[in-house]
Amino acid sequence: MEGRHIYRPKTISPINCKNILIEGITMERCLLWNVVPTYCENVIIRGVTVNSTNVPSGDGIDIESSKNVLIEYCTLNCGDDCFTLKAGRAEDGLRVCKPTENVLIRYCLAKEGHGGITCGSETAGFIKNVYAYNCVFDGTRSGIRFKTRRNSGGGTFNTIFKNIRMINVGGAFT
Repeated sequence: MEGRHIYRPKTISPINCKNILIEGITMERCLLWNVVPTYCENVIIRGVTVNSTNVPSGDGIDIESSKNVLIEYCTLNCGDDCFTLKAGRAEDGLRVCKPTENVLIRYCLAKEGHGGITCGSETAGFIKNVYAYNCVFDGTRSGIRFKTRRNSGGGTFNTIFKNIRMINVGGAFT
């Protein structure tokens, strides 16, 4: 194992799938990102609870280069970002250039976490057409975060946030 890095596993990570329903589960202290559909289409994530505080990189729900996604009635209490939208990292992300698009987040609660909803830091394929409404962020460091990293390119556009209630949040936008 000398010179090799072992990556912690993502807990639920469908890849290249269509018509996905993830519903009514509770996840406790998973090792890395909890729910991560990647290159998927027509995804519904409903009634999911994640408790991953004190877990480094303990993201709740990460949507990676997927389209037509509905997230509703979820409660996330995370050691990193709560609801995260990503679209490819570095050179490989630029090569694939697959966006995350057409995402609806509604009736959700983000508790402890770095960001209630975070766009990035992987944005090579772009994040577009995001609509989030009727959500509550209670105790997150930031309400809404936009972030990127060098050599990721891409960006975020056509995002609408409406009726987002922020309580005890470090900052509304970062």
